[in-house]
Amino acid sequence: MPDPMTKSMLLAMIKRMSKPPTGYPALILLVLTSSLGIGGCRLSATPEPPPVPFSQKISWVGSQATAYTDSLPPGADSLETDAPIRFHRFEFAGSDTVHLRLTEYREGYWAYAAFQRFAQSGELANGLYRDGDTWIILHGSFLGALKKTPGGPIPSEFLKENLRFQGEEWMPLPKEFQAFPLLGRIPHSERVITRHFLGHQWKGPVFTVAYRCHGDSATAFRAFAQNFTEAKGWLKDWNGKRDTLDWGREIHFQGLDEFRRPLIFWIFSEGIMGFEGCFDTVLAQEYAEKMEKTAILWPKP
Repeated sequence: MPDPMTKSMLLAMIKRMSKPPTGYPALILLVLTSSLGIGGCRLSATPEPPPVPFSQKISWVGSQATAYTDSLPPGADSLETDAPIRFHRFEFAGSDTVHLRLTEYREGYWAYAAFQRFAQSGELANGLYRDGDTWIILHGSFLGALKKTPGGPIPSEFLKENLRFQGEEWMPLPKEFQAFPLLGRIPHSERVITRHFLGHQWKGPVFTVAYRCHGDSATAFRAFAQNFTEAKGWLKDWNGKRDTLDWGREIHFQGLDEFRRPLIFWIFSEGIMGFEGCFDTVLAQEYAEKMEKTAILWPKP
């Protein structure tokens, strides 16, 4: 804070410059007013509210949980990326006590992979299925199990109306499926393959979607970047046209795999994509080109 004499001199300067000539640097006025503490309060931003604790983000029939605990699963330091990383348990008291257990995964696609193992097509669309008196629920990176005591089934409509995840929609598909064309897609055919695909061991998940091909179906797929040398070796058992640009870390293949199924297989530095099972080579190429165009939606590795 300047002394009284310096402050009076600064105020006098501001008065003389109340109508500065055209092009006069406005920065001087800003520095002077800042040094006097003028307008400081008006420029200060309103502090953001603290984040809502996870225990308060989920409600049942408009009420938050009366009890909440969380824990790590056994072997939580495992290198298996598709393994759960945390368990969350909620209890909602009322005329009936409702128990909700959420299993948290590192990524939404691992929760989706676990959910799809037992869910039917329509259940994938709804994001829930019933196992006895328990509802199995998919929500983002969480796989939930909800039931009440005393036992008895909860209608699905009642559950979806009253189980709320604050500020979040009910069951979004993993964002990786946005990088697949919509035209020709068979509804609710989105799948996550965890390890084995096309007869090979893959690093990380493979995302697949079924498409129509003359009354039959074929499979479009995408995966994150693999070991390039290993992926290149997969082609040795395949029969077809290969266009390889080693310097660009890129391979285009079109032909038949070792099981005599039609295959388009493209390797890029950022991932792998292709189309398998359609004997119409023109249609298969059209699907593959559409997939390449939607690559802008594919998350970066």
